[in-house]
Amino acid sequence: MKIRNLLTTMTLTAALLLTAGKGWGQPLLVENFDYPIGALLTSNGWTAHSGSGTQPIDVTNGLTFTGYLSSGVGGAANLDNNGEDVNKTFTAQTTGTVYAAFMIQTQGTNSVGYFFHFSTNPLNTSYFITRIWVNGTGDGLGLGNSTPLSWISITPGQTYLVVVKYDIDNKESSLYVFSTFPSSEPGTADQSYTESSSVQVGSVALRQYNASQKIIVDGIRVATSWDEAVNGVPPTWTAEYPKFSNVTPTSIDLTFNLNEPGTAYYVILANDATAPTSAEVKAGTASGGGPAVASGSK
Repeated sequence: MKIRNLLTTMTLTAALLLTAGKGWGQPLLVENFDYPIGALLTSNGWTAHSGSGTQPIDVTNGLTFTGYLSSGVGGAANLDNNGEDVNKTFTAQTTGTVYAAFMIQTQGTNSVGYFFHFSTNPLNTSYFITRIWVNGTGDGLGLGNSTPLSWISITPGQTYLVVVKYDIDNKESSLYVFSTFPSSEPGTADQSYTESSSVQVGSVALRQYNASQKIIVDGIRVATSWDEAVNGVPPTWTAEYPKFSNVTPTSIDLTFNLNEPGTAYYVILANDATAPTSAEVKAGTASGGGPAVASGSK
């Protein structure tokens, strides 16, 4: 990548930022519902496996949760009726552990039922595991094959981060619910449940079951580790990169190479300029939002 026609007398410095092609790290699936408000999930990569076309799930305004990688990106899935159920597949896993993280917001007027689960690839309607339930007043979440005997308390109208974990080899499902961003995976889940059978895991599903349910789901990240699902693992430069070469008073060559598919953002600034934040580098500005000498991405 060559940057030409810079100022002829200014000493310059470059600030760089990396982002990966699928968020950070290599999750099995990332769904930020980054579609127009009102768009149908079945028009955007999801497949209906029950009630196709009946009160289809559409996109509503997205959720935010401080610290979560998918916070504030795109819209969200609106589960608010009795009708269509949908799923989205990922590379099937036959051993090890699968995690799914997502944001959720409920309302106080609700209906007891399960709204999220894992299944196979392709989805098998006879094999639903890691079912996540909401209670009838929207202030409790639970885990199990049938209605939970106890609930994890939540506040309707507040956004929570939910993480589900399925240990394929031991057939164990686990549920974690957070009101603030977790620093690491807890040693003990909020709830756990042993499934009756275990085969491959290759899809996530969203379920509608009652016209009274009011559940918003956003920012689904599926991975084989807690870090990739919840935190995102940042990309890194490969050895000896980035490279700066052929520096002249009017140009510089920048060469980028990452350890995974992604995008490198850059800004060129005066050498004594205040270092910009990551957000400012991505926006192509100097510190404080001022103009950069040059900016771009590759």
